[in-house]
Amino acid sequence: MSRVLFLCTGNTCRSALAEGIARARLGPESGFTFESAGLDALDEAPATPHALAVAAEAGVDLDAHRARQATREMVERADCVYVMTRSQAEALARMGSPGGDRVTLLDPAGEDIPDPYGQDLDAYRRARDRIRAAVEARLGEWPVGR
Repeated sequence: MSRVLFLCTGNTCRSALAEGIARARLGPESGFTFESAGLDALDEAPATPHALAVAAEAGVDLDAHRARQATREMVERADCVYVMTRSQAEALARMGSPGGDRVTLLDPAGEDIPDPYGQDLDAYRRARDRIRAAVEARLGEWPVGR
């Protein structure tokens, strides 16, 4: 596996955090390409101020992040696609996107990671912590250093 795609709704909170956390955790020499996008994103929108703040608290820099709309091509070229909710997985299936076997909920327990958009900083911290734990758990599935 070399290309990992994280998807959420707007690509300004959850998937941006997941991408940033994975990239910071593994570093540029990992051989992985991490990307994120949104199923209903406004292209070029920055990460939300609260996402920037909670990312910085975790040592992750999202200043350069800009939202991207998910495309069929992104999903097709990804080796692994992680979504935040079951409804996002269902939306991908409705798009008829190939690679459905590579689409998985980020949370290994199969739980949705709620969208903190429009909520307070504590909601963003809870989302960040769940995303960080899920990314850490998923790292064990990737052939890092092999």
